Amino acid sequence: MANYLLEKLDDNNDIFAVISVMSRKMYELRRDRLDVYNAYRKLSREEHNHVVAEVLLPF
Repeated sequence: MANYLLEKLDDNNDIFAVISVMSRKMYELRRDRLDVYNAYRKLSREEHNHVVAEVLLPF
């Protein structure tokens, strides 16, 4: 999941846009990247926060 966010961040260079798109586009994520969608669905709220923190730490 963190790798997917980092990949999209490289494309967009805007972490807030990436997170916003992921929350709004779960259908497309499921269709295009089922592995990422399944990983996302299995995370607890604390794990979601940890992934976002990992992505934001370099900034």
